[in-house]
Amino acid sequence: MLAIKRMTLDVPGLSEHQARDLAERVAAGLAAVTGLPDGTDAPSIRLHLPAEGHAGDMAVLARRVVAATLRSIGRAGAGAP
Repeated sequence: MLAIKRMTLDVPGLSEHQARDLAERVAAGLAAVTGLPDGTDAPSIRLHLPAEGHAGDMAVLARRVVAATLRSIGRAGAGAP
């Protein structure tokens, strides 16, 4: 199980609805990750993703955030959805 104490995403230009949608998609994507050892912790993660490349598609952006999160904890191949 992956435990993230707090994740803050700063994505300029998103409406409140889009931001909520993104947060829910990221949470669902991270919850679906398998193959992590028990007790995997990520107390603080800083991600740098270019703003372009998602064209307002929250599903695409959420997958990029999940992938970058897994890379940052060194588990890029950990059964990402």
